[in-house]
Amino acid sequence: MLALLNRKATKTLRRFHLDVQDPQFNEAADRLRGRLRDAGEYAHLEALCRAYLDLRGAEAIWLQDLGLAQLFLGNFGSAARKLRRARELAPDHPAATGYLALCHLLAGREAEASDELLRARKLAESQGRDLPPLADGFAWALIDEDFESAGERLRPYLKLRVWRRLFDQVAFAPTD
Repeated sequence: MLALLNRKATKTLRRFHLDVQDPQFNEAADRLRGRLRDAGEYAHLEALCRAYLDLRGAEAIWLQDLGLAQLFLGNFGSAARKLRRARELAPDHPAATGYLALCHLLAGREAEASDELLRARKLAESQGRDLPPLADGFAWALIDEDFESAGERLRPYLKLRVWRRLFDQVAFAPTD
């Protein structure tokens, strides 16, 4: 079974022009993961992360990005499981915690979402880092109740139906 899984993962990675035998494989895969994430290619990001994780095993950053892809694709339960696992592997990483908060928010658990966003914000501040823009926008709305600042941070996400619905649920809707 493992050999079949590895063959499938290797085949998927080849579609992305990644050779698992290449000594620079990890660096090339990391660069591609970042490009797919930044471009919003979440279906491709999900496929890449799954293949990488099947081949290499659990790594926090790859689980985080798999969870992020699933979050944007609307698979909230699966996204939450991946993000919790990423946080277990790297408890001091604020992004996984911030994205996990968004999963709570999408599931209608605002109190848990606020707690997680506050935790993520504290982690980020203690490390001199920023939260990912999406998590940061919701933090401004839910924790600070500064809807104008939240709207500015969340504006790029308005075109995505799932986020538009969420904006309406949390009682603010940034204007175009």
